[in-house]
Amino acid sequence: MKEIRVLIVLSMLTLVACSGGSNNESTENISDIENSTEALEVDDLDVDNAVNESNVSNAQSDESAKMDTMPADIAPTETTAMDKNININDMAEYIIQSGDTLMLIAFKLYGDYTKWKDLEQMNQVNQTGLIVGKTIKYAVPAQAFSWQPSGNPHLIVRGETLGIISEKYYNTKSKWKNIWENNRPMIKNPDLIFAGFTVYYPDLANLASL
Repeated sequence: MKEIRVLIVLSMLTLVACSGGSNNESTENISDIENSTEALEVDDLDVDNAVNESNVSNAQSDESAKMDTMPADIAPTETTAMDKNININDMAEYIIQSGDTLMLIAFKLYGDYTKWKDLEQMNQVNQTGLIVGKTIKYAVPAQAFSWQPSGNPHLIVRGETLGIISEKYYNTKSKWKNIWENNRPMIKNPDLIFAGFTVYYPDLANLASL
């Protein structure tokens, strides 16, 4: 009986020892898992930090790119430089005379009647708003227009052509080209003349010299 009891006690001690070893292994395994989890948590923090640093770097790169691609016209230093290079014509005033139209005034000032639109916009006035004796503003041209026509003056009226004017003074329409040649600075297109303009027709004796 004693031997049986001894065997039972030994068996129980063996089971306890095995159980203790198993528990130790489990504890070690749990500890390893916890350590692994902590390692993962550290890795996650490192990743987050790396992402944040990357975002900051990208943001700085984007900001640098924006600075590099900033249009020159909104950069203060460039704008100042441009302002210094702007050449604005001096302004002057023209006294409106009887018979003047914006086209005629443009021709007198610039030698180009197509600039009448510039006068209209600058003065906010149309043809019917011109009052004799009043003034309108204009930009002084870089080079003053000067034309000293020769011949006799003729004020163009509505419906006239160079052929009609030629017939009136030379009894033939064929001399229209001579009138055109004598007024080239004013008449760009011989088929297009304007009422209110004055053309100059040469004396019949002088036609051969034209």
